[in-house]
Amino acid sequence: MHDDGTAEPDCLVEFGDGVTVIGEWQAQGDAIRLSVPDYSTARGTLVSARSWRLAKGADSLWRSERLS
Repeated sequence: MHDDGTAEPDCLVEFGDGVTVIGEWQAQGDAIRLSVPDYSTARGTLVSARSWRLAKGADSLWRSERLS
């Protein structure tokens, strides 16, 4: 993970239905901002672009928080 604040391309994001898209991630202190473009689910439903904040909890497990 780079700490220069720039987005990193070529991040693969796989959803629970098996769909994989190319997203971007950006380091934000100890957290990561993950952004994905518009995509279609396995059933063909269009999902708008979204961003999440990923951070480690006190239990050392990664948690996500939808930003948009």
